[in-house]
Amino acid sequence: MMATVVSDQGAAPPNDEYLLCSGGQFRLMEIRDAATAKAKKKWDAAPTIPHEGEGGDCPGDALMDISKNNVTMTARLAARDWLSDCELSQEHPGLHYGIEECLEFPFTADVWLPDDTTLKVKVVGFIEGEDGSERPGTGIGFKVKYLDQELLVPTDAFVNELANPSQLDDDWMKSAESVPAKVFAILRVFYSGSILTNIREFGDIWCDMRYDVTYEGQKKEKRKVYQAMKKDYVTNPPKIKKVKSFPKVDTSERLWNVLYSPYPLMQTSLAFHTYLATVAKFPFDVKVKYGGGVVTATGLVPYKANKYFQESRGVYMTVDLHSDSSGEPPRKKAKNCTAQVAVSVHGVEAWYSTPDPIKRYLEDVDKFMESLGICANKWRFVQCDLLPKNMYSGDWEI
Repeated sequence: MMATVVSDQGAAPPNDEYLLCSGGQFRLMEIRDAATAKAKKKWDAAPTIPHEGEGGDCPGDALMDISKNNVTMTARLAARDWLSDCELSQEHPGLHYGIEECLEFPFTADVWLPDDTTLKVKVVGFIEGEDGSERPGTGIGFKVKYLDQELLVPTDAFVNELANPSQLDDDWMKSAESVPAKVFAILRVFYSGSILTNIREFGDIWCDMRYDVTYEGQKKEKRKVYQAMKKDYVTNPPKIKKVKSFPKVDTSERLWNVLYSPYPLMQTSLAFHTYLATVAKFPFDVKVKYGGGVVTATGLVPYKANKYFQESRGVYMTVDLHSDSSGEPPRKKAKNCTAQVAVSVHGVEAWYSTPDPIKRYLEDVDKFMESLGICANKWRFVQCDLLPKNMYSGDWEI
């Protein structure tokens, strides 16, 4: 049964109405469902690989700060120890360095799947370029193996072992086995406090202000911020410029129209969301990455923000749970799952039947993430004086 397409203009529903997942998570579900009972039994029966390293070489001894007495606050303090000395250009290298120092691969972990079940995987490494998560933008992706296949999942795919602090064992919290959970907690803190932006344009403003060269870029950006507040772009997004000409121009020119539109830098995700809402006519088929099956995109998950700019997610499309071209009916979700499944646009690719406007959109998103897209901590925007005064909160600083 097709889902109702949700209007892009209305107020965003609570997060729990959607089960947001990456292409990697969706592909894991497909691999599991296609495997033989014997293969799955053998995988499930294999011994768990515990994490070996103590994480003692983490920057600032960050992991030592995380306590079950107040996981949220101590994870934020740990992230501050990890990244507080980093300049803008070193935020992501700093994340990479910390992971390299803290984690010993491989180890076993559980990930969430789109049908609200979990699956045991072997985590074998990480690279830059996650394929979508609840956090906006690009970042750290973890390489995982399941049966004989390797693919990529984002941090949010992993079951949060620190979610119920009262049930955590003191000895486990001090052991090497808790290190991955603590690293994932720090990454979640970073990405939940970050904004997807155009690093080239934002980096120019950052450098100009740091070296006291010129403030023209900052002044221009502040005018965009004021306009976005005055006209409330979240509920009344401006139109993407020259969309009718998109079939005739290349990716670079389309991105120019999307990125240098009225949207300020901290609403880059909203610009891409509006771009898709403009060109998409649901339903249509797309293909899950990593050699996955075909899924039917049925609608667009509404953009959600808090006080104009605080993004809680990237761009997601609701999908039916059938995942091949055999015409089988949509797969049923778990009995306790009432949320509608939505897949990140970073986790799908064009299929032969995908409409041309969607093919162009996916091409543009990939190009943007390849060369311009990055998550920058909100505190960087505060340092550049690019956030409205009534939005500032000390909690944003890592």
